[in-house]
This record gives sequence, structure tokens and C-alpha cells, in this order.
Amino acid sequence: MDKAFFPYGKKSKEFLLKRALYLSKYLSVKVDKIILACNTLSLIVLPFLRLYYKNVSGVFEEFLPYINSNTAILGSKQTIRILKGIYPNNNLIDGTSLISKIENKKDYKEDIAKINKRIESNSNLILACTHFLILDDNVFAILAIKNKMK
Repeated sequence: MDKAFFPYGKKSKEFLLKRALYLSKYLSVKVDKIILACNTLSLIVLPFLRLYYKNVSGVFEEFLPYINSNTAILGSKQTIRILKGIYPNNNLIDGTSLISKIENKKDYKEDIAKINKRIESNSNLILACTHFLILDDNVFAILAIKNKMK
């Protein structure tokens, strides 16, 4: 994770392009494949990076086999805005409030309850933001058990 400049959601496109190019140049000599785990990067800079690197993919490419009309996607406001044009029939959930609470170390139980209501009829949930990695495992277990997700 790019701790120096994370989160990326509010950064300019120019900054994201430069930062992604810099990080990819550094990583390309150390790894076989680069997966842009940040949705903002995956959706905005991936075509640009592919001009220079063949071993780079975006997180949504990795998710494609799991996305169908019964998939809910929880992400940042910017991610959801972009995905509306790609997956208009999916349950796209703006998780900006949850992300903010995670960043500011505030209680997010109310947000999880709202998300649970939104995803009751979905069989898949994609947590489309690296902020969600720090959520307690119990939060994921509650979401998965309650909604019988695979």
C-alpha cells in the first residue's frame, strides 16, 4: 500500500497518473504481475499504464468472474460514479460515509446496518475499496452469514 499518498479518491487525475507510473516502474523489476488494488487507480489509470507495462491489471478485471446482476458493489463515491456506466443493473452502494469513519477511527456500526439492508437480496458483495481491508473480520463474517454470500 502506498502509505505516503493513500487514499487516492480525492487526488487529481494528473497526480494519479504520475504516481501510478512511478510505482509501476519501481514494482515492474521486482514482481511478475501488478494488480491495481485501488479501484480509483484501476478505473482511471489502467489504460495509461498499459501503454508501458503488459503485466498490469486492475482489480475489477480480477473480480469479473464474480460480477453478475445479483452482485452488490460497495465502494467510494468516485468508484460508484464510474461503475454506474459499466454495471448499471447492479446494486452499487456509496460507502463514502463508512470510508470516512474508518479513516477517522469512528464507530461504523450504523453504516454496516444500512449496508446489510441494501444487500439483503444480493448473493455476492464486492468490497471495492482498500479501506475495507482494516475492518474487523467479524464485520465480514456478519455480512457473509446474514446474506449467505459465497
